[in-house]
Amino acid sequence: MRRLLAVLAVSAAFLSPAAVSAQAIDCARPASKVEKAICDDGALAGLDRLVARGLRFALEADPAGAEALRADHRRWIAARDAAYTQTNVLPLIRAHELRLRELLAKAGRRGLAAAIAAASPIDPLREAGTAAEENAAFVAFVLTTMFPQPPAPKRPDEGDVLSTYELYSGFTLMAPLSDGRLFVAVPDECGAYQCAAMPFVLDRKAGAAARLAVEMPDKGDVPRKVPTALTTGTLTVSKDMVDVFDQGRGAGDCGTHMLYRVQADTMTLLKRIEKPECDGKEWTERNSRTKVYK
Repeated sequence: MRRLLAVLAVSAAFLSPAAVSAQAIDCARPASKVEKAICDDGALAGLDRLVARGLRFALEADPAGAEALRADHRRWIAARDAAYTQTNVLPLIRAHELRLRELLAKAGRRGLAAAIAAASPIDPLREAGTAAEENAAFVAFVLTTMFPQPPAPKRPDEGDVLSTYELYSGFTLMAPLSDGRLFVAVPDECGAYQCAAMPFVLDRKAGAAARLAVEMPDKGDVPRKVPTALTTGTLTVSKDMVDVFDQGRGAGDCGTHMLYRVQADTMTLLKRIEKPECDGKEWTERNSRTKVYK
């Protein structure tokens, strides 16, 4: 998987309680212990830049309420700084993620337009660089904030669980479809070698986005359209087809391939191929079984 973000110094004016501007902390010259702690942590530095983006778009969406929003942001900075301890940055991570969603909710359609403009193909299995990963996280935060049933905030204090920012920046997939739209799979949670993801499509021409419903086998093995279903497995996208490979183990010698076609706002189930035996052998027609739906 792509590496987690390293610290990126951004030449910009810092946010201070006295004068709030929609720019990130200047990590070349952090002005306080809290700012230094943010700059020293890759996820926090990235989150700070996304909060600055969110603030900018929220201000643009409501110019008349700009002063009230700036005052509210000053209060948030003060509360954020008060929550910091030198031995625990987890409250800072949670504070930034919650604030980012608040700002994106205020930004509304302005934030969505920015996400559509920023979106570009990215594959979790290939190194993409800090800027591309940060854009992927931004797109993921916008989509999961604007659409129903956003995921609960991750808790990185429980074992080795990643923060939401690390999850989104490291494992979001974006791939072009044959109709010109962009398929986006936003991870909800990840295991050792695959993720459960929320599928979306972005349409640059229409300036719109949609949460894709997923056809899932129901009683009698008949596909049923589930508006909030997750895909579980490694995703491969080609033209308008999406292959979701739910691996039985990391070697990939067993598991289930679910083949879908993206049509309008639905992932239509076409075929399921299963190899139940994890025996180290290649997939063949003899040791696997195929169910064709459409």
